[in-house]
Amino acid sequence: MSKSGKSASNTKEKNTPASFWKWFTANHKRFKHIENLAEDKAHEQLNQIVDQLKNYNPWFKALIGKYDDTTSELVITADGDIALFVKVEELISQAPQVKGWRFTAHKPPMGFDDISIEMFGKAFNEHTVKFYPLIEEAYPDMVSAVFTHKDYNEQEEDDFQTATAIYIQNALGELNTVLHLDHFETGPEPEDKSELIPVTKLGDYLNWREKEFVEKYDHATIESPEDTYHSIEGEDEEGNVMMAIAVTSLKDWPYKPVFPWWVGVQMEYTEAEHGLPGEETLRLLHDTEEKIVTLLTEKQDIVYVASKTYMGCRTAYFYAKNFKQPSLLMHKFAEEFDGELALGFFIEKDKYWQKVDEFYEVEETIDPEEEEE
Repeated sequence: MSKSGKSASNTKEKNTPASFWKWFTANHKRFKHIENLAEDKAHEQLNQIVDQLKNYNPWFKALIGKYDDTTSELVITADGDIALFVKVEELISQAPQVKGWRFTAHKPPMGFDDISIEMFGKAFNEHTVKFYPLIEEAYPDMVSAVFTHKDYNEQEEDDFQTATAIYIQNALGELNTVLHLDHFETGPEPEDKSELIPVTKLGDYLNWREKEFVEKYDHATIESPEDTYHSIEGEDEEGNVMMAIAVTSLKDWPYKPVFPWWVGVQMEYTEAEHGLPGEETLRLLHDTEEKIVTLLTEKQDIVYVASKTYMGCRTAYFYAKNFKQPSLLMHKFAEEFDGELALGFFIEKDKYWQKVDEFYEVEETIDPEEEEE
């Protein structure tokens, strides 16, 4: 699954896009031919840019290369962190005109022709990498693939995972990878070699799957069932209590894949007894969560699914049609939030809502007679 490894939070940004671009405009000439430097010198130069970016957002990375004979390209990337994509785009949208420079949000697609990634002593390119679709009957709309390498061995699985992810992201582009490939694995070539597809055909395969998905759901009348809720309470081995509430009427909802983006909003609090909040903090959590639910579900593109309170953190679970709308709304909310809670959020691709399975599985194990008592 695509993941957002860091949360966006209500930590106040120390700088603005204008401040970064003012600095870059004053210093751009020394970065102009960075691709001609020795690797250690190039990294040193890039780190100067990253250090300046940290004033705006601590998770951003930068890449520089030649765009054409006269133009250099500065790429700003959140390194796959979906919750931060809109902040990257915000920064690039405010870039000034600088002669000889092009500014790009997210790693751009390079295509599979003529690119090769050298990692862990192996080359990852169109000659060494192939793929085959991974079809799961329970998840028919999940776009998954297994990537093979001619030198694959199970002992180096982690290395193959890392290198393949970088190779695919460079070839497809950062945004395309997140949008169109739900899940991937690495593994050996199957016994039936006819199943293998050249990696150069991956884009065509993903476009075909996207077309199928659009045809299946584009004209569907999506109706949400009337909300029914189920409360859950449990205790871990250390005596910490978990309390949750879930919208159980959405458990078997057939339109989950249309809302594939999980938005997890976290509110951290100072624990009282058994990891739970005190009475005053509980009211604060409730009021803050209510504001967020109202904000995100005002339109029908985001649905509220569950809430969990455990070990000093309340997490509200939402699913959205696209990642940009909730990201923009939550960044604005977090930046303006001045409450006592530490507020953050994550966004991940979760087309079949597997992150809320834990709530529905608990519901299935509850004895109806116990519920009535």
